[in-house]
Amino acid sequence: MVFVATAVSPARCHPLWLLGFVALLLPGACGQCGALPRLSHALPSDTNRTEGFPTNTQMTYKCLEGFVKIPGKSDTVVCLSNSQWSNIEEFCGRSCPAPPRLKSAVLSDEDLRKNYYPAGTNVSYVCRPAYERTELSPVTTCLENLTWVEAPEFCLGKSCGVPKNPEHGRPVDATNNRFGAKVNILCDDGYRVSGRPFIQCSLNGDQVEWSELPTCQAITCSPPPNITNGMHNGSHLESLDYNSSITYKCDHNFSLTGEASIYCTTRDNINGVWNGSAPECK
Repeated sequence: MVFVATAVSPARCHPLWLLGFVALLLPGACGQCGALPRLSHALPSDTNRTEGFPTNTQMTYKCLEGFVKIPGKSDTVVCLSNSQWSNIEEFCGRSCPAPPRLKSAVLSDEDLRKNYYPAGTNVSYVCRPAYERTELSPVTTCLENLTWVEAPEFCLGKSCGVPKNPEHGRPVDATNNRFGAKVNILCDDGYRVSGRPFIQCSLNGDQVEWSELPTCQAITCSPPPNITNGMHNGSHLESLDYNSSITYKCDHNFSLTGEASIYCTTRDNINGVWNGSAPECK
């Protein structure tokens, strides 16, 4: 018996008693699909198999390097009962990388969920809690060369206002009072800083404020040196403050050699030391 090849079509399967073994030798045999569809920017995830796929076989494609899956488009084909592959469109496109991360702002919730940014895409930002909007638009754009437009400074740190003066001290170089700014505290002559020698504009809740001011404490001098055959007038005081002075005098029948008075000062960057040596009584 002789069979005509046109009796078998890809769209219709005939009983084996009618086709015999010849149908099994024809391309697109009943219950199988042939070669996978070709796509310009994607390849099948399994490249070892080229044809002879049973009905209901699913094959997923992956984008070539430099391309990204377009949201909403299918990346899978299925071998149908008519031995044909289901339709598939090009689903890979070129995209900018993830938008720039900014210190002062974050992507909007809508743009944060995206992973495909073709040329011409705009994404918007929202200022972080410690920052506030400027007049500039909080938007950046994906260019034709698949790079992002440099984001302008559309969020500035919130202001902590003018820093206060600690008692017996003052802030120095307080030209910046916005979030993150650090201002040094300098104590008046005769006082030293107790605590951190600076304040910082920091976030507290959704507002910013200066950290706690340090205190400026009076410098207490070291005990003045005693002399033999003499005394000084500070011995009755519990403590001597910065710039305090004392005067020496000798016992009867002794004469004073050197300066009669010394005072408490700063020497070699050390606070609370005496300005010179004590006199002698001879």
